[in-house]
Amino acid sequence: MTEVGHLRSPLFITAAGCVGPWGVEIADLLSRADSPVAPPPELPSVPRFVESNFPLAVSQVVSQVKGRRPPAEQVGFVLATSFGDVTTTDVASRRMAEGRPHNPLLFYQSIPNSILGHLSKGTNFTGPLSCVSAADLLLTQALTVAELTLEEGSADQILLIGVDLAESERIAAIRGGPGTAGTPYPVGPPRADIAVVLVVQRQPSQADGCWRISAEQAPRRLQHPDRDPVTGSMRAFVEVCAAYAGDSDRAVVLDGDQPDRCVSYALHRLQPVAAGRSTEGVL
Repeated sequence: MTEVGHLRSPLFITAAGCVGPWGVEIADLLSRADSPVAPPPELPSVPRFVESNFPLAVSQVVSQVKGRRPPAEQVGFVLATSFGDVTTTDVASRRMAEGRPHNPLLFYQSIPNSILGHLSKGTNFTGPLSCVSAADLLLTQALTVAELTLEEGSADQILLIGVDLAESERIAAIRGGPGTAGTPYPVGPPRADIAVVLVVQRQPSQADGCWRISAEQAPRRLQHPDRDPVTGSMRAFVEVCAAYAGDSDRAVVLDGDQPDRCVSYALHRLQPVAAGRSTEGVL
């Protein structure tokens, strides 16, 4: 039976963005979602970040919501990833194994949060930076951290980012290596590099494009989704982003890739209201 999620109260998604095999804009997700997997899109470079698409993808999705998100005094980040920046780790370890000089930039960016520090400095975001990793229920874990951060008052708004890179030898070793037998990864990485950002806050925005997300018991008739090898560990993030950008006013997204242990999220689009009126009950 599908479990109720960890959210104690609804959160509100006020902007979203994504990058993946479909392209580098959220509109591309809807127009090319069924297209064959394409080569990774070329992403704009970021000063002092090299070799890996991981920080570039994070930077790209954050830039997409610039000017789209409602203003907030304290903006924080929650970065969610199942496998981390495996490219940086791989390049650094290969250089060491080959006896080549170390690149200090690789040491700096080996911490996934390093790109968040760079972005927060450039955008003057002063809220907390958090990173969470999970083999399953990644969206649920990230939403839980975001909710706790908002509840304690250290941020008014969270940029919730999910990111994983495409399959590689290192990821294959992580999934099948020693010590993983008891805690297997139920789902693999995406077939191409994917990043998604969801701008999350506790209060709804009166502007168009605000969605309420809440955890609920999934209807019995709702089947557990097939594992999507294209989006892999980013499936739930991509589905929430697609719902946000789509034409429907309601959606249900299941997080988790084990039929007996997944979380159901209900998404409802809020209709914009006139200034001074409450958005409560307006769906």
